[in-house]
Amino acid sequence: MIGIALAWFVALAGDALTDRHWLRIAVLPAVAGAGWAGVRLQRRLTRRPVPPAGPLDRPRTGVDRVVSGM
Repeated sequence: MIGIALAWFVALAGDALTDRHWLRIAVLPAVAGAGWAGVRLQRRLTRRPVPPAGPLDRPRTGVDRVVSGM
């Protein structure tokens, strides 16, 4: 979500601040770079360390598991 919002902002700002046609075309790579950087930032902010699987998390042979919806 951060990447999309950042790319949208860069596209609007680039379009509003430029009058020449070739500069507006140059905004496209900037938008792609801003979107890429925003996605990388979002992945870094939402990354959570996952603890290693313990003995109860591993499937055991011959044991039936019942998953309850409650």
